[in-house]
Amino acid sequence: MNCRNHPDRNAVAICYKYERGFCLECCDCLSPDECCECLNPEAYCEFRTRCGLWEMARERKRSKRRSSILI
Repeated sequence: MNCRNHPDRNAVAICYKYERGFCLECCDCLSPDECCECLNPEAYCEFRTRCGLWEMARERKRSKRRSSILI
């Protein structure tokens, strides 16, 4: 599967609900519009408990919150 934002790159993370992939660059960036984020965080998703995208997004938000507290 290829990246949703960069069709010429292989996906390293996949949204199983919507069958969309994201490359390493998309999963490592900090821009909410381009990051590896849950495609619909408000909707029920049967895959959420084992979803790499969801966990990466949660960790990124935690890190961002911690860094803003330290400043």
